Parts: sequence; C-alpha cells; structure tokens
Amino acid sequence: MHSTQTIAFFLLVFCGVSTSFLMILYFSTSYSKKSLQRKSLRNYELVLTLIRLIQQHRGLSQGVISGEKALFDRLNEVQVSISRSIDELSAYLIGGSNERWVSFLDHWARLSHKSVTVEGEDSFKQHNQMISNLMYLSEDICLNSDLGHGDSLGANPSFWHELLVLSESLGQSRALGTAVLIRGDINYIEQIRAKLSVDRIEHQLSFLQKGMPLDDFIIIKERIEPVLGVLKRFLVDASESDFSGQEFFAIATSAIVSVSDLLEQGIQEIKRELGCGSSSDRQRSRFSCQREPRLSMS
Repeated sequence: MHSTQTIAFFLLVFCGVSTSFLMILYFSTSYSKKSLQRKSLRNYELVLTLIRLIQQHRGLSQGVISGEKALFDRLNEVQVSISRSIDELSAYLIGGSNERWVSFLDHWARLSHKSVTVEGEDSFKQHNQMISNLMYLSEDICLNSDLGHGDSLGANPSFWHELLVLSESLGQSRALGTAVLIRGDINYIEQIRAKLSVDRIEHQLSFLQKGMPLDDFIIIKERIEPVLGVLKRFLVDASESDFSGQEFFAIATSAIVSVSDLLEQGIQEIKRELGCGSSSDRQRSRFSCQREPRLSMS
C-alpha cells in the first residue's frame, strides 16, 4: 500500500512538473514570437518610410530634370532623410546580410549621385527598380515573421500588398505627370504610360472597394479622382494644360498620403494585437508614424 501511494505521489509530481514545463515552454514560445513580430513590424514601418522617401526623390528628380531647378534644394533635403533612414535600417534592424537590402544599398549608392544628370527615363526606371526591391523586402519581413494573420484589417496580407501597389502606382503617376506638366509637352511613350497608370489605379481601386470600409474607400477615392482627371485630360488626351507641375505634385501627394494613412491604420491594429506602445497609444485609432511630408512647391 505504501509503495502504491509513493508511485502515485511521484506520478502526480511528474505530471505537475510536466504541465508546468509545457506551460513555460508555451508562454516562452509565444513571447519569442511576439517579440519577433514587434521587431518585424518596426522593420516594416521603416521600410515603408524609406519607400515613401524614394518615391519623393523620384518625383523631385523628374521635376529637376524637366527644368524646375527650384526643386533642387528640396531634393537634397529628401536625400539627407533617405541617408538617415538607411543608417537606421542598416545599423540596427535589417543588417547587412539581407540580399534585397544589399542590392538596394548598392543601387542607391550608384544613383544618388547622378539622379538628375542622367536622362529622365533612366532616372525614372532606376527609382522604380529600387522601390520594387523595397516592396519585395517589406513582403519578406511580413512572411518571415508571420505578420498579417488574423481577422483584422491589418492582418490581411493581400490588402496590405494592394495598398502598397496603389501607393506606388500613384507615385509613378506623380513623377510622370510632374515632369510632363513642367515641360509642357508629352511624347507618345509617356501617353501610353499615363494610360496604363490610369487603368492600373482604377483596377486597384476596384479591388480595394470590395475589402475595406466604405468610409475609408470614399476618402481615398475622393483624393485619387483629381489625379486621374489630370492624367486623363492632360496626359492621355494631351489636351492643352492649364495645370502646373507643382499643382499636380501637390494633389498626387495628397492621394498618396490618404493611402498611407489607411496602411498605418492596419499597422496600428496589429500593434494593438501585439500589445505595442503605451495604453494611450493602443487606444488611438491611427498610428502616428512619419507621414510623407507635404511638398512646398513655391
């Protein structure tokens, strides 16, 4: 009887220890995963900031190449911001081993010194390549850390991707329209590119309308419609323009900011799920990360 009680006692102890070990392992794994996701989300935010800056650099470069030399100081300011963003990503978050990041750094080092001395078409394409590389990098960050899973707006990977693509479509249109309107003429290739941009933006809006709240969709649609109007009238139809490159840059930037705001809302939702920030931060409906600065064209 005594031996039976002893065996039962040790079985209970063993079960208790095992259960405690499994609980510790579970919470430790859960904590490690959340820690990785928090860091990855910060990586993602910083890469988005860098994308926006490269988009601005592309548009300003096109403006300078097209003859608007007054934009040169602003271009230099954006270039300084890009250098700071790169330093932060390189030194702390991404590191030097990521192939996409290394490729971007190499490309930026080559283009940053000649973005306004090469042909406009070449500068435009090289900026596009760098932004595409950064967009792939942002997707890698989400996939490798299991970000973007769940039921919230922020946990919809395809939604995030489409917002990024829409932002880039608007960014390319901003660069193209700014250059054409500053020059005051348009060639056949630019007309085709403008038509493709309009079709792409309208398709992306149609996709997003099916998966986002109506109020949010109305906001971005109202900001984007003036951009589409200018593209259709003055670039696709090549009507005589009474619209300046500076004005177009401003309305296109406003449209890009509206898309960025929606993307930041999704980031904020994931931040709340991961318990990031202070309690007051988590109660806010939007995440106040660095937004794309409004560009003064005066």
